[in-house]
Amino acid sequence: MPNKKEGKPFGNIYDRIFRENAKHLFIPLIEKVMGIEIVSYKALPVKFPQTSEREVDFLYEIKQANDVKQILHLEFQSANDPIMLERMQEYHSKIYKTYKLPIKPLVINLSRKAFTAQTQLKPNEIFTGYNVINLFELSTEELLSNQIPEVVILALLSNFPENEIEVVLRLIVKKLKQIVNTEKDLRRYVTQLLLLSRLRNFGSITKEILDAMPIIYDVEKDTLYQRGIEKGEKRGIEKGEKRGIEKGIVVCYEIGLSAEEIADKFDIDISKVLQIIEQRRNK
Repeated sequence: MPNKKEGKPFGNIYDRIFRENAKHLFIPLIEKVMGIEIVSYKALPVKFPQTSEREVDFLYEIKQANDVKQILHLEFQSANDPIMLERMQEYHSKIYKTYKLPIKPLVINLSRKAFTAQTQLKPNEIFTGYNVINLFELSTEELLSNQIPEVVILALLSNFPENEIEVVLRLIVKKLKQIVNTEKDLRRYVTQLLLLSRLRNFGSITKEILDAMPIIYDVEKDTLYQRGIEKGEKRGIEKGEKRGIEKGIVVCYEIGLSAEEIADKFDIDISKVLQIIEQRRNK
C-alpha cells in the first residue's frame, strides 16, 4: 500500500475511480463473491447532514462485582420522542468509538404517560460487524475473463506474483481492447490502471510498460490508409495499405501478439510478418 505521505494526496483519486466504476464493478463482484442475487439497485446520496452536536445526558464508567467494566448511558425524557431509538443508536456509536467498552443504555421517562417510542432494534437493523472482500485474493484469470471493463481492471489488484506485472498488464489491455467500444473509454480505463498501480507500489514500472505499449490502433483508421482509399488511386491505395498494415503489424507485435496471430489478423503471409518484425528489431 502507498505510505502515508503518498496515500494522503491520492486518496481522493482512488475514491473517484471506484465511485465512477461502482455501478458496473461492485454490483457483479459482490454478487459473485458473496453469492447473492441483486435484481435491482438505486444509488443513494453518500453525504449525510452534519451530525448533531447534542450531548448525551449522563455517562458513567461502572465496575460490576466480577470486575467487568461497562459504560452506563442515561437519557432523561419528559415526552415521547419518535426518533429516540435512532438517537440512542447514534449515541451508542459515538460512545463506543471513544471508550471501547460495553454500553448499557437507559432512558428514564419523567412524564406521567407511558413511553411508546420503539426501544429495540429488529434483528436486521442491528449492526453486528461487516464482511471483507480482499481484492488480492481474487483470481486474476477469472477477472480477466470477465466482460465488464470495470471488473477487468481489478485484475491489477488480484493475486498474481509481483514479477508477472508486465504479463498481467498486457493481458488487461488486450482484454479491454476486445470489450471496450470507444477510444475515449479505453483511454480512461488505461489511466485508471496507472493510478491503481500505486496501490501496489509498482506505479513506475506500470507507467514504463503502458508508455511503451501503443494502446489504440486500428489499421483502417490510419491516416495513410484512409488517404489512399479516399483518393481512389491505385498507387495511393497500395501506399496507404502497405504503410498502414506495416505500422499495424509493428503495433500488434509490441503489445504481445504472436506472428501467427498477426498474420491472421491482417490476412497476409507469416513470412511477411516475420520480415517486418525483424526490420523493427534491427531499427
